[in-house]
Amino acid sequence: MYTEKRIEEILDTFTKVLSKADNFPRNNDPKDYKQFWIALRKEGANLLGISRYLYGRMAKENIKKEVGKEDYAEDTLDNEGGAIF
Repeated sequence: MYTEKRIEEILDTFTKVLSKADNFPRNNDPKDYKQFWIALRKEGANLLGISRYLYGRMAKENIKKEVGKEDYAEDTLDNEGGAIF
């Protein structure tokens, strides 16, 4: 589960890294860009994790609405919140 604080940290870190990468001077050695590539891959993975988590929560809520709360069972969902068919 992602706490609100953790989500804010990931979004803030990704934003900062992306901003630094966007402002990387063109006259610098392209090999120096590697630091941003590594950081963006790490923070991008964290952002993907948040996206999957939120998507799963939305899917879970949609299933609850479709089948009705009385018919809803947690074991009908996988770990990401998606329906198991």
